[in-house]
Amino acid sequence: MHETGDAETPEKNADESRAERDSVAAASTENATEKKPIGRLWFWLGWSLVACGLIAACASVQTVTWQLQTLWRYTEGQCRIVSAKVVRADGMYRLEVLHQVEIDGRRYRATENTEQDTPRYNTLEEAQARLERSYPVGSLQPCWYDAADPNRHSVLVTEGIRPLKWLTLLGASLAVMVLGGWMIWRATPAAPPAETPP
Repeated sequence: MHETGDAETPEKNADESRAERDSVAAASTENATEKKPIGRLWFWLGWSLVACGLIAACASVQTVTWQLQTLWRYTEGQCRIVSAKVVRADGMYRLEVLHQVEIDGRRYRATENTEQDTPRYNTLEEAQARLERSYPVGSLQPCWYDAADPNRHSVLVTEGIRPLKWLTLLGASLAVMVLGGWMIWRATPAAPPAETPP
């Protein structure tokens, strides 16, 4: 009788251990099923944040690079608006603004370089409003020009050059990307642990 009891005990323990593992696995599966919709939401929301942050970061890097190059290569001054009008091109409304560098009353060659990118708008009303607000004919506006020869290059920048603003936006964009990456990591299910043999 004692031998039979000793033989049954390991089998009974093995069955109990197996049942306990199955119970834990079932509970884990149930929890994973409950969390799956939330995890999927976090996953796609994380990717959306990464995409938005990447787009904003690329735009910020481009603008910061252009502004720093302009500050390094050119001299800040004032330019007089000679003419300003709205022209239609490629299905959009583009501002065509001519300006002249003005130094001590002397004016140099008129040029059309306006802002980092020539302002373009989807509607005529938007273009007209920007034209009247920023480029009134005859007014003096901030610009950057080649000090060695103002006739060689000048660019009109009515809103000024503020790289710190764009560096701040770049930092915020990177923070958004990090947050999105963290959300993706949290939403990605971990690999199940390897089962140990009985």
